Amino acid sequence: KGSSSSSINESSPWPSLHDMLQLGDDCGGSNSCGSWFSTMKCKGTCCHDDFNAWCCPTSDTSAWECKPTFQHDASHCNAPLSCTCTKNDYQIISIKTIGKPKIKSATQQHFKVCCPKGASSCGVSNSVEWSQTQTLSWSHSLTESVEMSTDLEIVKFGITLSGTYTNGGGTTRTVKSSVTVPCKSTSSGFNKLKLVDLSSTSSVYTIPITMTAIHCGAEVEIPGTVAATTIDGTWDCEFRDCKGPCDSVSGCSTTLV
Repeated sequence: KGSSSSSINESSPWPSLHDMLQLGDDCGGSNSCGSWFSTMKCKGTCCHDDFNAWCCPTSDTSAWECKPTFQHDASHCNAPLSCTCTKNDYQIISIKTIGKPKIKSATQQHFKVCCPKGASSCGVSNSVEWSQTQTLSWSHSLTESVEMSTDLEIVKFGITLSGTYTNGGGTTRTVKSSVTVPCKSTSSGFNKLKLVDLSSTSSVYTIPITMTAIHCGAEVEIPGTVAATTIDGTWDCEFRDCKGPCDSVSGCSTTLV
């Protein structure tokens, strides 16, 4: 392993037994360590047991500690099997869908607007905002939380994941969806108080995914599942006559026009 290193004892023309047996590797760093048989210079953490010396990975030098013995890594200059990563953070850099998504449940999502008599262009025109519930879970047992390195999208389902997620934990995001049909009064308004009711099917999808994470400087693939509400974008618009007071949450007692 490596190149031999020997020194001449000033009192003897022959190298000592120690010098003849000791092997030295220079992996390009200034951290040095060694045993009676082997020495090492490392860029990161330098380790040794009774017979071997090795270097921990340099991708995150503060994250690695030595294991008690060398575990027969392919290289003594980069020996992740012989080191332990002490950090438990997983930063997700990409997400890809795998397999077929499943619909867990479906319901109608309503967006209601109370329009007084004569209110010009009252209702919903271009877009609506709503709360999307998201749950992220994974089978990887080494961590209970992951962090998105940036906003990561599952475009087909209109899902954007951002921030930190706990395994099986839920969060909500405010989502804006385009409305493909005008659902509002004319410029002259309605001739009486009306409830404008825009609706679309809202489904909860479960989507199998693979997340690529950076952990201790190395890429790790984590299989998981995203569950999130989506709006299918097929809109229905209804105008209803109000028989009494109206509010945008509960609407009013109505008759369909």
